[in-house]
Amino acid sequence: MKIFNKNAAIKASQSMAGKLDDFWLQTRLADIDIPASNLLVKGKPIEVFTSCAIKLSGALVSYFDLKGQGRPANFY
Repeated sequence: MKIFNKNAAIKASQSMAGKLDDFWLQTRLADIDIPASNLLVKGKPIEVFTSCAIKLSGALVSYFDLKGQGRPANFY
């Protein structure tokens, strides 16, 4: 004869219901057609991506060149 604990049963059912909700949410989201999803790049290494933006180190040098004129040496 098994003795059931009402509080434990409630917690277990809430946990299972939460997992089931997460499962169905994941399933629904997987079926959503995302606008411009054809432009997404999946499974490629990060080295493939290039940017034409200036690097932060280059921006810092440019900033100091432009804003540092006529300032003391400790400005840098």
